[in-house]
Amino acid sequence: MKYIPTKEVVSEEFLLLLSTGRTLYQFNAGTMTLRTKNRILRPSDLLYVSPKDAAELGVEDAEVVKLESRYGVAELPVKINLTVRDGELFATFTIPEIFLNRITTRPRPVRSHAGIQVDGGGQILKISDL
Repeated sequence: MKYIPTKEVVSEEFLLLLSTGRTLYQFNAGTMTLRTKNRILRPSDLLYVSPKDAAELGVEDAEVVKLESRYGVAELPVKINLTVRDGELFATFTIPEIFLNRITTRPRPVRSHAGIQVDGGGQILKISDL
C-alpha cells in the first residue's frame, strides 16, 4: 500500500499539530476500558502539552481548556508533559462525554477505513478568556 500523507497541516489559524491516541490507561476502546477500574486511574481524557507551549498559552496543569480544530471544539483538562514536543499536542479519545473524535479529520483512509493518527492543526482556547 502506497503511503499517502494527510492533507491536515498546521496553519496560521491552527498553530499546533494535534495527534490522538491511547495511553496505558485505555485498553482497546472506552466500551471496554470504562467498565474496569482503569476509570478510577484516569477518569478523563487529557490534552498533553509541552511545558513551553503551556507557558506561552498561559495554561496550567489540570486546567480545563477548549481544544479547537477545523472540525469542532472539545473541552478537556491539560496535562503538561515533558515528552510532548513543542508545537505539538497529544490527546486521548476514550471518554464519551468529551467525544474527541468529533473534532478530528472527517475523511478516513479509503482502503483501511481506520482513523488517522495525526489529525491536523489545533489550537487551545482558555475558557476563562472566552
